[in-house]
Amino acid sequence: MKSVHTIAIVILTGILLISCNSLKLADYYYPIHANSTNIYLYVNPNNSELNEFWKVTSNKDTKILLTESYDANFRLYNTFKEKFDKDSYKLIEYSEYEYQGTDGDQEIKSKISDNEVYGFDVAKKYKYAVEYTNSYGKFKFDKEREYLGRETIEVQNEKYKVVKFSDKYYISALDQNDSFEFEQTAYYAKGIGMVKYERFTPDGESRVLELQKIINEEDFSKMVNKASR
Repeated sequence: MKSVHTIAIVILTGILLISCNSLKLADYYYPIHANSTNIYLYVNPNNSELNEFWKVTSNKDTKILLTESYDANFRLYNTFKEKFDKDSYKLIEYSEYEYQGTDGDQEIKSKISDNEVYGFDVAKKYKYAVEYTNSYGKFKFDKEREYLGRETIEVQNEKYKVVKFSDKYYISALDQNDSFEFEQTAYYAKGIGMVKYERFTPDGESRVLELQKIINEEDFSKMVNKASR
């Protein structure tokens, strides 16, 4: 006969599994139910030079999400295109941009080897990987994501109920026989997308980005024009 303790553990495990399975992780990613463009302003609490603007464009018909990332000086440094399906968001295009002075920025396209960016199964790890060549050499970039749980956090004086992920990054310089890795904890709020990340670099330092506000495309264009004067 099973003890009461054993039965309780079985029941509790079942409850936890039901709770996890009922969680719709898709609802916590950047919305894709409309044709829209929104700019997410992420700020570093200690250094405004580390602020970033992520321009997120969604197409409900093609199920494609395009994120264009700009630094604090409004310079485009990365584009990231994903396609939504029933199991995950999958990477379909990835480019970085290298500053070329008066000649403008050069787009550096990548080759995708793994493509799962954000998945909906809490028990599964998701990974994407790309390879690209820039003026410094040939590189491979891998990111692996694992679900950690749910919690409530405060970001820029706003409270959010979030899902939490552990992200591991691996960057290899393929022609230099060198590599490094770092970790990140990311927080996503329902109906919004990412509201915060904490990144931990190999030298022991940490970097934080927090969502301050979401800007429409017209206001963002005004900000860019004002900064270019």
